[in-house]
Amino acid sequence: MAVYFISADLEGITDVTAWCETEPGGQGYEEARLQMTREVAAACEAILAAGHQVVVRDGHDCARNLLHDKLPRGVRLMRGWACHPGSMMAGVDGSYAGTLYIGYHAPAGTDGSPLAHTINKNVIRCLKINGRVASEFTLNSLYAAQMGGALPFPQRRRDHLPPGGGGDPRPHHRGGEGVPGQLHLQPPPRRRL
Repeated sequence: MAVYFISADLEGITDVTAWCETEPGGQGYEEARLQMTREVAAACEAILAAGHQVVVRDGHDCARNLLHDKLPRGVRLMRGWACHPGSMMAGVDGSYAGTLYIGYHAPAGTDGSPLAHTINKNVIRCLKINGRVASEFTLNSLYAAQMGGALPFPQRRRDHLPPGGGGDPRPHHRGGEGVPGQLHLQPPPRRRL
């Protein structure tokens, strides 16, 4: 039985377009974290239905955003921070059959989403690797690869591709580009929480 690793962030979740929606206590935060939980739950259900196990790393801000009781039974959830250099990927290693990225967003220095940033919006204005803008997806997929983790399910966006390109650049569920907002497609109903 294979075990898959999910790293979840909040700024790229459906309908999240303002910073206040990403901060505990902020306007729209409770709705955003519920949608984040729904999107993670959908991926978990698919993995479990295929007969595999799943470990989820809550990788946003305080790492206490996902509602564990609303995830499918059997999902193991990593919450909170432990001063680990892996940050959003803490715990990933070569034992996982694959890594999924949910809620990831455009990198700092781009206009790929209204909440484009890399790690810390107040500190990093643009991060490059080998001359190319790097997103959190890029950093985390490189970290997972360094730790021996498999990467069969990256979220494929033009602004998320690792340095050197490669892969399918089709966007995920969002349409439109740039600030001040984006067009969001309502996800198909899969599960009511």
